[in-house]
Amino acid sequence: MNNKTPSISSILDFTIENIISPLHYFSELKFCAINLNFLKIKNTIIRTFFNQLPKLLKLSTFKT
Repeated sequence: MNNKTPSISSILDFTIENIISPLHYFSELKFCAINLNFLKIKNTIIRTFFNQLPKLLKLSTFKT
């Protein structure tokens, strides 16, 4: 029967491998998701602007 207590280094290794690494991975995924969401919003705004641009130009030519 082995009653050996785990060493600090083995506890740290376990913590780094099984807890910190997945947290880092998921934080990177969250960062990518936020960036992709921002790009989608930005592209929608740009697309809407260019879709409305002809209407805006027509309105401005009639007012002058």
